[in-house]
Amino acid sequence: MDITWHGYSCFTIKTKQCVIVTDPYDPAVTGLKLPELKADIVMISNNHPGHDFTKGVTGEPQIIDWPGEYDIKGVAVVAKKVASAKDNQAQGMFFNIAVDGLRLCFLGDMRGVDDALIEGIGDVDILFLPVGGHNTMNAKQAHEVIEELEPRLVIPMHYAINGVKDQLDELEPFLKLIGMVSKSAKEKFTVNSRAELKEDKMDCVVLLPRLA
Repeated sequence: MDITWHGYSCFTIKTKQCVIVTDPYDPAVTGLKLPELKADIVMISNNHPGHDFTKGVTGEPQIIDWPGEYDIKGVAVVAKKVASAKDNQAQGMFFNIAVDGLRLCFLGDMRGVDDALIEGIGDVDILFLPVGGHNTMNAKQAHEVIEELEPRLVIPMHYAINGVKDQLDELEPFLKLIGMVSKSAKEKFTVNSRAELKEDKMDCVVLLPRLA
């Protein structure tokens, strides 16, 4: 499995069976240059131009933008919505993904933490979570999720990078909270099996945004 980040909450996840793209964004809204993307599956966490720019993805993908259970090309996906504990308003979607012997969770546009969210996620090997705050989870909230779930690997997303229009926090406060202040970024992350992930402690992978 190869995981590439395109900034904001957009990833390309290349598995043995197919290619998944998460939350493709409208460049006019985010200020980032979306590269050419092609996928078999596109997951949309929120019906907002920063997350649902499906016309930016070619390949006649199947779109998952509604809660339910899906089995597409050997990839098992459970899409769920969680209501905010404060106002009972939907936060958006998150996705549990089982593929290549790994359990992934993509938290998309989550704005906070509550028991329903934690219970809905369950066990996870690789967790994609926002850390930039403001309209999504901030560093402290993201750290709380990690403490509850204890994933093997975390990939932070939706934080301030060069060019992004949104007011977002930098990555460093999150890294400091998890004890990884100096973390070199990678072009992509590759994992071939669950056995390659650390068992004794959580790891964090920071990805360089691959833009057009």
